[in-house]
Amino acid sequence: MEISSLPYTIKECGYYYVTDCLKGKRGKHGITIATEVHDVTIDLCGYALMGVRGSLDGIHAEAVNKNVVVKNGTVRGWGGHGIDLEAAAYVGVFDIRAWENGGIGIHTGDGGLIDRCHAIGNKKDGI
Repeated sequence: MEISSLPYTIKECGYYYVTDCLKGKRGKHGITIATEVHDVTIDLCGYALMGVRGSLDGIHAEAVNKNVVVKNGTVRGWGGHGIDLEAAAYVGVFDIRAWENGGIGIHTGDGGLIDRCHAIGNKKDGI
């Protein structure tokens, strides 16, 4: 399913892909994975999710999500974390550049695998 603007909420399992560089909004997450949505892949397709002043997380899992993959792009300038998947289990984050976010660059929960990622200039921690 295509993601062509932010904010965007994922409400069902599936493959989601970004079609351009996208800018966030103040007081909002960029992409939210709704509670108890499992088996989700988000492919940034080489594009960037760009936060603005006062924005929240670039990609955020609400709660009790399993089997989530985020790959292939950049999350930068978010007021919160670049990618916050702490509430998800069995997570994979691949080929992501997380930089200059207000929180942690990439944050995963139980069973998280992070590979070929770079986190630079985030205010709290990189990964």
